Amino acid sequence: MLKKLEIRNFIIVDELEVNFDAGLTVLTGETGAGKSILLEALSLATGKRADTNHVKDGSKTATITAIFEINENEQAKQVLKENALDEEICILRRILDKDGKSRAFCNDEPVTLSFLKKISISLLDIHSQHQSQSLLKPDSQRKYIDDSAGNSALVNKLTSIYNSYRLNKLKLNELSKTSFDEQRVELLNHLISEFEDNDIDLTEIHTIEDEHKQLINNKESSELFLEISNLLEGSKNNASEIIGRSLNLLSKLNSNVSKSIENNLMIAHEHLLDASRVLYEQAQLELSSESKLLKIENRLSRLHNLARKHKCQIGELDQAYKVLREEVIQANKREEMISTLSEQLLQQKEQYFQLAETIRNIRKMKSSELGQEISRRLKNLGLPHAELVINIEEINDDEPLPNGMETIEFRIKTNPSQEPLSLSKIASGGELSRVSLALQSTIAVQSNIPASIYDEVDSGIGGNTAKIVGKNLKQISKKNQVICITHSAQVACAGNHHFSITKKQNDKDTTVMVEYLNNAEREKEVARMLGNTDKGKVAIEHARQLLQDATH
Repeated sequence: MLKKLEIRNFIIVDELEVNFDAGLTVLTGETGAGKSILLEALSLATGKRADTNHVKDGSKTATITAIFEINENEQAKQVLKENALDEEICILRRILDKDGKSRAFCNDEPVTLSFLKKISISLLDIHSQHQSQSLLKPDSQRKYIDDSAGNSALVNKLTSIYNSYRLNKLKLNELSKTSFDEQRVELLNHLISEFEDNDIDLTEIHTIEDEHKQLINNKESSELFLEISNLLEGSKNNASEIIGRSLNLLSKLNSNVSKSIENNLMIAHEHLLDASRVLYEQAQLELSSESKLLKIENRLSRLHNLARKHKCQIGELDQAYKVLREEVIQANKREEMISTLSEQLLQQKEQYFQLAETIRNIRKMKSSELGQEISRRLKNLGLPHAELVINIEEINDDEPLPNGMETIEFRIKTNPSQEPLSLSKIASGGELSRVSLALQSTIAVQSNIPASIYDEVDSGIGGNTAKIVGKNLKQISKKNQVICITHSAQVACAGNHHFSITKKQNDKDTTVMVEYLNNAEREKEVARMLGNTDKGKVAIEHARQLLQDATH
């Protein structure tokens, strides 16, 4: 249900917070006091498009926040879950800019206007003078009938069959559009054989290039090792030979200095010979992998040729092979799959039409009962000649449809001489609101929308009829939260909670005030609504009596 509405810098509102409770809440005030501003703010919070004139003069932005309690609202929780949003509470926020642009948030996360509209369907239903959000929609009219008939399980099963049928039909269409001829299959098998008959190891394609680079590096290292070894010992005028000649020359000298140098050269000569031996051995070790390098280069060449043929990288050859194999499998199984799918479609089609006929019969039976009951209630709501007719016409089509094989339309006549017309053609917002009220009160037990907002549902009625409207609203509020903007004293008296909306003006500014009324203040407000502007003892007593009558 709606817990709180916060408004900042909106039209003529500076700052306003209204806390709502369960039951019936009534909002009253003089014409032009600003009651419609609250309804407009709530409409914007639930996805209505914004205008440039929504931001209060002198402000850059307006902010509207609507907070909903959703503890038992599984439909709203599912929408939040599907969008990875917190499921404990639902806080809808719109920030409006002066240039007409706006931003939308849910639980402090940015969302689209379409998301606000989607989730608001599971949060509340607004019945204004110019709009009844759900009642005019064919889907909602169908849902009203199904809810009233307890038809949900059957409808869900029908939807499941339809979705499965539609999916299988798409698969069959795709298979039918794909042409597999013998030449194509022969080509596929040849391409596969190039993988399988040429010793192509698909497990090595992700490592062979790295292995090849490593072997190339080993070869280069081996050549360097040999070159260095030759410089030390193998080639003409190598380092070992030069040191040897130097030692021969030093041996002809007989001095302490020559002895020291000779000793150092002999040590150097031994180290040089050791280094040359190690280099030679390492070079021979690296050279031993040359045969492996030749094999890898041969395999790598075949892989490169295959990759060029399939227009991919070497590392993608395994995927190319899988695609070829899958295409061959599909080609071989195509006729079998077409036959299986065709058989499934026939079975699903038969199941669908049998169930659709059952649901249509239930809808027809329930629509007759529902139309009569709503017509009876409309007579008590100030429409003595009203008759609601729920028209159901079978759709003659060979293909299943998402919601059944019939059109559903709510039609009404308010005068004995006229033919029933579609609800969308009703001129009076008050009539439409009362039709909605009659419908809501009839199926309140089945309704899943936790809050309903009525804007002047009492338009054009008064006296005892207005009292009946109040009782109907109170009946709905036992199951779902109801918020009603009203000019009727009788309707206002039926409320569990009462807010007075007034407009305050001074030389510089005009603003809207919302005040929660206690018992004494309610008596004064009801007296005003009855036209007793003096608020004297008689007027207050009359108002007190109306309030007392409404509680019994």
